[in-house]
Amino acid sequence: MRIAVIGCGSIGLRHLRNLQSLNFVDLVAYDTNAKTLEEIEAKIGVESVGHINDVWDMRPDVAVINTPTQMHMEAALVAASKGCHVFIEKPLSHTLEGVKGLARALDENNLISMVGCNMRFHPGPSQVKKWLDDGSVGQPISARIHTGSFLPRWRPKQDYHMSYSASAE
Repeated sequence: MRIAVIGCGSIGLRHLRNLQSLNFVDLVAYDTNAKTLEEIEAKIGVESVGHINDVWDMRPDVAVINTPTQMHMEAALVAASKGCHVFIEKPLSHTLEGVKGLARALDENNLISMVGCNMRFHPGPSQVKKWLDDGSVGQPISARIHTGSFLPRWRPKQDYHMSYSASAE
């Protein structure tokens, strides 16, 4: 199984290492930053390509999408149109534009997809889901959830001002 990891910042690198630890060996990395790709090849020995079309020419079975949020949908749509199963880092997108088209492409090509969410199995949200499922809290009419991170501590070796999380996009 060939797996393409698209976007190789900190989470993309983590996915590559996790895939290697699970004994996946047919991996290809793509990022817009050539220095990042050089480091990936040198540090963990994963083949990289410098253009997104080179990824599709390699005909991956799975695409792991870790690009900045505003680029998720475009990459996922292309992956699905190429017959790739997709794992997309949270959130799926910053708008609803393209979501129905992605769902249609996944269905038409009988593909598996998943949005990664590190809070999916956290006991707090799991308990809220349990209460909703068993009717303990009645029928919700509205919900508001706020979560955040203190960016200077998020990635201490990186200037948080330069991260996509600090970008208005």
